[in-house]
Amino acid sequence: LALVSTASLPRFIALQSHSNQTRHYLTLQINNGVPYLTFSAQQRTRLAVHEVLYNVNEEGVVMLRAPNGRFWQRNSSNYIVADREPVPTNLTSDPACYFKIYRRSDGHLVFQSLLDNRYLKRYTSHILHSLHASASASDDVHAALPISIALDAAVILPRYIMLFGDNQRYVGDHHERKIDWLKFNKDTPRLAAAHQVIPLLDGNFAILNMNLQKFWRRSPNWIWADVATLSSARDNKDCHFDVLKLSSTLISFMSIANDRLLKRYTEYWQDMLCAIGTTVNDPATRFTVLYSSARFST
Repeated sequence: LALVSTASLPRFIALQSHSNQTRHYLTLQINNGVPYLTFSAQQRTRLAVHEVLYNVNEEGVVMLRAPNGRFWQRNSSNYIVADREPVPTNLTSDPACYFKIYRRSDGHLVFQSLLDNRYLKRYTSHILHSLHASASASDDVHAALPISIALDAAVILPRYIMLFGDNQRYVGDHHERKIDWLKFNKDTPRLAAAHQVIPLLDGNFAILNMNLQKFWRRSPNWIWADVATLSSARDNKDCHFDVLKLSSTLISFMSIANDRLLKRYTEYWQDMLCAIGTTVNDPATRFTVLYSSARFST
């Protein structure tokens, strides 16, 4: 095994393993509330993309961020789970979050936990075939994982976004009939058109309208901004949304509650946001993303 040069690693990667002669991607999967990393996806979706980061001056040592925005962390049962929210600080205080990467002669990668130098492997005794630190430091039995660059599948939304629709307007709030709707009605990218994106444990997103400080919710297929707290949004599937990447700046949202795309309504309640779209070929389901990592003008 040869230690990998940290700078040579791509930022976004997908990892595979062989199972019954079929390659499965390492993907995020929730089981009993735990975000495991499992070899379970036959296709490389955004939930199979992991971000390589490093903040220590030691060659080959990295931390990895899963598609739910959390960092890989080895838990007390030796599983690698994606549940660490704060950025790991250093090797001394957060050894369970750091991994050393080696490259085999065939180009496949081998991961070693720096908690106690155990190698990672696919744990076939677990029903999920999870990534697990189950091989000893001297054991040659480890997972050698084929790697691919996964920039094309990566979806890393900024913390704050503005969404520009096909009617040349931004999505903002609109109060009518005692309801706070979301509507393509803003001419300029100001606070009233700003939304905060919050990754959820399962890799989906909750979205907060910045002007109202309320979370988006499907009701029944309209999208309203009327949920007051993040805990309420986390517990309500009507507040959960998936993101489909169409290009570097163009996305579509899907409601987890009904598996329909969000779109600009074009009939009686014109320009309201609703979850009734069925195809990204419909221009009303496609949003251009503008963003700021700091603050918005008012």
